[in-house]
Amino acid sequence: MKRSSGALPPLERDEARALLAAAKAGDQAARELLVRHNLFLVQKLSARFAGVEQMDDLFQVGCIGLIKSIDNFDVTQNVKFSTYAVPMIMGEIKRFIRDDGI
Repeated sequence: MKRSSGALPPLERDEARALLAAAKAGDQAARELLVRHNLFLVQKLSARFAGVEQMDDLFQVGCIGLIKSIDNFDVTQNVKFSTYAVPMIMGEIKRFIRDDGI
């Protein structure tokens, strides 16, 4: 699977936590960097459900789930970000499929 344009490799746990804390404090650059580092995760998850026709829609919905998970992640918990983000992304995709009848 080819990486999305603008996607960056996954972050180490400590790097991700530092960026998440900065994003939680209102740093938009940190938030954008987190999104770019996790685009491949969204792409992989949305590909589970998509035919070629729906891939763009599901990817966009998955990105909404990623942004919600960045905004709601609690850095004080001892949990990897991806462990929290995957169910959020999957939930957004499944909700979209259910509501729009893809």
